[in-house]
Amino acid sequence: IEKGIYLLPTLYHYQLEKEHDMKKYNGNSVAAVSEPNFRKAVARGVKIAFGSGVGPFPHGSQTKEFEYMVKFGMTPVQALRAATSVAAELMGWQDRVGSIEPGKFADLIAVSGDPTADITELERVKFVMKGGQVVRDDLRAAPDKISIRIP
Repeated sequence: IEKGIYLLPTLYHYQLEKEHDMKKYNGNSVAAVSEPNFRKAVARGVKIAFGSGVGPFPHGSQTKEFEYMVKFGMTPVQALRAATSVAAELMGWQDRVGSIEPGKFADLIAVSGDPTADITELERVKFVMKGGQVVRDDLRAAPDKISIRIP
C-alpha cells in the first residue's frame, strides 16, 4: 500500500483452471490461494484494478472477473471502479479515461439493469459508445425501458 502498487488479480482465469484442473504451481492450485489473498487485499485497502489475464476463454467471458471480484469481497461499486477510474489511474490516463467528464473519451456502455445491485448485469450490454460514436444500440427498440442511475 505504501509503495502504491496495484493488484490485478485475474480471479476468473484461476477459477477456470481450478474447474478444469489445468495448472498447478508447486503442487498447489493458484485458485486455492487467490480468494483468501484477494480478500486480504480488499480488507487492507490495496488498490485493485480490473484485469482479465486474457487467455483461452470464450470471447466475452471477461465479465466473469467482475463476479469473482464481488464474490471474493468487493462491493459492485468497487469492482466497477476497478475497471474504470482505478484502471485509468494505474495507466496514468486518468486525464483521458476512467470517468464521465467533459474532455475525456466518451467510451460508455449501458446494461439492462443495475450493476450496483447485480454485477452480472454487465453480461447484458445493450448500448456501446466508443470515442463518442454509438457502435451498438439495442435500447432504441425499447425506449420506455430506459432508466438512468449514476452511483
